[in-house]
Amino acid sequence: MTTHFSRPPASAAALPLALALALALALALTACASSGESSGRSSGARTPGAGPAAPLSHIHGLGLRGESLYVATHQGLYTPGADGVTWDDRAALRALDIAVSPADPGTVLASTESGVARSTDGGRTFAPGAGRVLAYLSWGAPGALFGVDPDGVLFRGTGGGAGWTRVSAMPGGAPQALTVVDARRLLVATGDGVYESRDAGLTFERRMAVRTADGGH
Repeated sequence: MTTHFSRPPASAAALPLALALALALALALTACASSGESSGRSSGARTPGAGPAAPLSHIHGLGLRGESLYVATHQGLYTPGADGVTWDDRAALRALDIAVSPADPGTVLASTESGVARSTDGGRTFAPGAGRVLAYLSWGAPGALFGVDPDGVLFRGTGGGAGWTRVSAMPGGAPQALTVVDARRLLVATGDGVYESRDAGLTFERRMAVRTADGGH
């Protein structure tokens, strides 16, 4: 999956850094919301009992715990049933990415334009997003929760996402994906390549170069 952030307006350069990053994330999410409205689809989750759901679109993130798959989409948060075809309705949430606790599949974090939102019931409900605005989240092991903000700064989660500690500025600019393998190994995709860290994000080595196509996509 490749996600592109909308470029903030020129006036955003004069805003404080935190506000500018929040604005960039908000624009990305608003663009998806506008797309859904123009196509006649609701941004909420499918109503239970209303018949088959429309095909999912605008997938923003994936979370995996054992055989439990969580999918953050434009229509809301979904998890497939045991036959892999039916879907359980979960929260309608404007989330760019999600992460599921490896120790407790009921705990789900979501990156939103107002901060990281938390669910303790498997994504059925979420507390409002608060705190640090992050773009991508990944929870590879009980003690290995990481997030990266829209500017490419890597943070490590503490207290199950209650707090975030700055680790490093990742190479390559704006992030496009983040995967935490374990407490020390991370993979991240940015505008110019795929990078790997084997020291919990302190340093990165480029594993694959990526050329940005015309138009920035």
